[in-house]
Amino acid sequence: MTVQLYLGDCLEVMKSMPENSVDTCITDPPYELGFMGKKWDSSGIAFQPDTWAEVYRLLKPGGLLLAFGGTRTYHRMVCAIEDAGFEIRDTIAWVYGSGFPKSYDISKGIDKQAGKEPVVIGKRTDGRYAYHFQDGNNQFVNAENNQRKEVDSKIGLITAPATPEAQQWDGWGTALKPANEPICLARKPLSEKTIVENVLKWGTGGINIDDCRIELNGEIVPINMLEDWSGFGELKRPDYKPTQNTQGRFPANVIMDEEAGRLLDEQSGERTGCKPHYVKASDDAIANAKSKGWGTITAPDKFAGFDDKGGASRFFYTAKASRRERNAGLDSYVTMKYNMDKSILGGLSWKDVSTVAVQLLKRATSDMEAVSFSIGESGESITAQCHKDSLSIISTEISKIIESKILNSLMPSRISEFIVDANYVMENGGNHVMSVENSSQSQMNSGISQERATLLMDAVKNVISELLLRINEEGTWKDASNFHSTVKPVSLMRYLCRLITPPNGTVLDPFMGSGTTGCAATLEGFDFIGIEQDAEYIEIARRRIEYWGKDGH
Repeated sequence: MTVQLYLGDCLEVMKSMPENSVDTCITDPPYELGFMGKKWDSSGIAFQPDTWAEVYRLLKPGGLLLAFGGTRTYHRMVCAIEDAGFEIRDTIAWVYGSGFPKSYDISKGIDKQAGKEPVVIGKRTDGRYAYHFQDGNNQFVNAENNQRKEVDSKIGLITAPATPEAQQWDGWGTALKPANEPICLARKPLSEKTIVENVLKWGTGGINIDDCRIELNGEIVPINMLEDWSGFGELKRPDYKPTQNTQGRFPANVIMDEEAGRLLDEQSGERTGCKPHYVKASDDAIANAKSKGWGTITAPDKFAGFDDKGGASRFFYTAKASRRERNAGLDSYVTMKYNMDKSILGGLSWKDVSTVAVQLLKRATSDMEAVSFSIGESGESITAQCHKDSLSIISTEISKIIESKILNSLMPSRISEFIVDANYVMENGGNHVMSVENSSQSQMNSGISQERATLLMDAVKNVISELLLRINEEGTWKDASNFHSTVKPVSLMRYLCRLITPPNGTVLDPFMGSGTTGCAATLEGFDFIGIEQDAEYIEIARRRIEYWGKDGH
């Protein structure tokens, strides 16, 4: 089992990989909604057929793709996947109960446009808010009488709409609570005439039904009637003998989390199936058997009934997420984050300055592998990470670097190549092929203005000086955490890996994020290739995959 992680633009990285080299692709690409102002969610890359064409090229014939999408933009992604040559096979609904409402309160907006403040109608006195959360604008519904109110979460004032127009539209918003994400199931066309021949040649094209059946939890359920009966009370064959299903229910194209399952069961209630019993074959069924050439035998009795009980969620796979799994693998590490002061930039970009500063720090600390550095999405932040046990060592080594002024000696000789590389990385999305260590001589000698070099030199000195001082203060370090905003449950990704990946197969994730697909693939015993353009996320992914891959957590 191997794990390969690449830092860079997924399109460029995939171009460097051989065709027909991966078995499946399971990924959670950007939904292109500008989520929380993240640049990676507004690039349009998930809507470009060229992106999926590279995935298509890497997959073996018959290789399956599972790609998450947002309900508002899913169609754009699916069209791009289809335009790249894939066959769209199905859509899986990932249903969850923990979605956060993001509706805009129209009543509140009307008051604001009219220049009116909400009317204060009360104040909470019990020190807490006994209201059910309704949307993202501090809107709540009173648990007792469903009267719409706004609660000021700071001072506990209870308010109501002020203007008649706002009162008329009280309770109206602009969006539903998100509770599902569609997953596109697509397949690269077969290279052989039949699925059997394709599976025998490439090992791809099939879905692992039996290993992904839904557990019965001790229920007695006979084999599905549709597998052995026509569905119209007529036997398919005269020698049929009913057997108890011990494998589990057939996997569906709906997957839930525990909260969604609980909510569904509340609505459906506990339902008990009838106990298994035999139903005597009718005279018509016997006559039909004879007409089909089964001879003069008597058709057997039909086995019917399900000795099971529970809510409706038992028919669907339920992904369980533990509270610890998001940060598992990071709990032995600490981080220190430095946010750059824009006033020191001198007209330069955050990305320029932070890239140069981090590259210089990496060179100065090359003998000290205990600490790693990463740059925030736009370059305005720099994060240092280390093992908790290494803090004292790092403090000693950083003090030596400050005293020796090694960075000052590195800076004049390297500043030009660092600027060229910083610009290249910024323009090319962090291409993994290009780094300071392998930049071509022509790029290094391409030249920059002396004014720009001076500005960069001063800004980098300021950043490094502040950063070294903060690293050297034990109080600035905090426990490491996975701050990625769209982390999926490990059990969900394990199920998806197992569903479509053949034994000893390789899973590709070109939009790796914090590495949950990689954690899942290693747990299931598959090889994994992950690509991520953000250095902060790839370090988190590396730690998490190492943790889950160790001794099969």
